[in-house]
Amino acid sequence: MQPMHIHIILLTSKHTRYYLTLLTFIFLLFPTSTYSQAPTHPWYIGREFCIPIFYGNLKTQLKDQQPISLQYGLSAGYKLHRLFDLELSIDYGSSRLTARTADYGYSLDKHGETYPTVQTSGTVPYSQIYSLLKYAGVGLHAPFNLNRLFFHRPKPYRLSFLLSPGIFVNRYKSKIRLKYSHQTWLSPQVHWSFDLGIDLLLRYNLSKRIDFQLRSGIKYISNKKSDGLSTPSPHNTSYAWTSGISLLYKFGKKRLF
Repeated sequence: MQPMHIHIILLTSKHTRYYLTLLTFIFLLFPTSTYSQAPTHPWYIGREFCIPIFYGNLKTQLKDQQPISLQYGLSAGYKLHRLFDLELSIDYGSSRLTARTADYGYSLDKHGETYPTVQTSGTVPYSQIYSLLKYAGVGLHAPFNLNRLFFHRPKPYRLSFLLSPGIFVNRYKSKIRLKYSHQTWLSPQVHWSFDLGIDLLLRYNLSKRIDFQLRSGIKYISNKKSDGLSTPSPHNTSYAWTSGISLLYKFGKKRLF
């Protein structure tokens, strides 16, 4: 479990600028990161572990996560061309969402409606609630290999940098509870959402069959009720930022691109 803890620390928002700086530095070096006689297998499957951070009416506060928010994923892909792949993913996870300190003055009633001030009865302030969010979804991705896009070398790269846009269909199940008594304030709600996202991928070839991958990306959530609140105020945009690690296993008939 210790290696996972190390990656979790590196991928939290506090270290974002250092993480991106490291990726940029590696990106500048990768033209020399080639190896010879390495076959390319067109098919691959992967297993991923991520940390999700949700932003909306309520937000994932990493310091409040007990246990920590985690997302698990499975993926299957096919190399259509030397420049890009086509990939299908299945993700599921959970997170605990709480209000920002600046929003503690808002209140919530039994129907999920938000009020700009604390009401005298029938409501609770944002400071006293949290949302248990569980979700699952399917995504379709098209990772573009930036190595191949900007540098034309016949030999495959051991280190690859990819940009991966994607579309998703997600199911969000949320339950609003009171912080101190853990009693349910709102009944569990289920919302479906059609989401759009984009990821940056750093993929390293460990062997002819195994790749190690770092991923960080953002996903726009179209359904503003995904966190359990019926009104979009005080925040009108919902999105999730995820960062994680995965292992990919390549197989199939050998093809060179």
